[in-house]
Amino acid sequence: MSSFPILDAETIKDLYIERDYLFSGDKAPSGYRDYLKYNAKKMMNYGLAFGRFLKKIKFKGNLLEIGCAYGYFLRGIASSYGWDVMGIEVSPQAAIHARKMGLSIKVGMFEEMQLEAENFDCICMNDVLEHMKDPVACLGKVKDLLKRGGILLLNLPNGGSDVRLFTRNKKILFSPHYHLHFFQEGTIRRILDRFEFKVIVFKKKDCLLALRIMGVMPTGRVLYYVDTAGEKTKISRLEKCRSSEYLRNALGLIKDNLAGKKNNFTQTMRIIAQKT
Repeated sequence: MSSFPILDAETIKDLYIERDYLFSGDKAPSGYRDYLKYNAKKMMNYGLAFGRFLKKIKFKGNLLEIGCAYGYFLRGIASSYGWDVMGIEVSPQAAIHARKMGLSIKVGMFEEMQLEAENFDCICMNDVLEHMKDPVACLGKVKDLLKRGGILLLNLPNGGSDVRLFTRNKKILFSPHYHLHFFQEGTIRRILDRFEFKVIVFKKKDCLLALRIMGVMPTGRVLYYVDTAGEKTKISRLEKCRSSEYLRNALGLIKDNLAGKKNNFTQTMRIIAQKT
């Protein structure tokens, strides 16, 4: 589904060229707090882990990451697993940083680039598809660029997550103007099926992130609700002293998910699919 009025292509491009998206600070409603400080190591480790996955299924060849930011995911794969990697990034500053690590980076919008058909064995999109003006056309282009049997990795927000019903800060969850589309599991599966992708891994993850977005902070075995002023209150105490239906529903949702009764209390979806 579309979340906000869709901006024109040039306006969308300008949003990511500005440094503020990758270094938005503590109070910004959208973007990364400080990508290099908080995300670089995580993406490097993720690249290493995904490289191990590809090695298990005996894949090696040309890999493209769309929206590669500073290139740490690509570096993780290239450094240990012998893939020939290339990235596409709209931010010139991020691309310069990635090139300093010896990575091949094209600057610009993926939708506007002319690339050789069936040239890639693997294409990765980490938190990118929801930013695309036309995500369906984007996946169609990805299909054309992949060789038969090639692998597609997608990470994207879980648009069907129950978290969206209870989060106290909608801007953090929805990222106005940045997140243009949200996908539920059934929707993204149907789109992939339309382009003849076979889903081989589908995981919903980041339960702790979902808790924090809702204003709930886990500390050991105790859960606290954190209000907008930063005040902490034990969940058990809230249940006894607050009677609003909204709060009861939120607390019930948290308890059911932590007890394993539901699986829709996650913030992101991770999908690995193969072109048939």
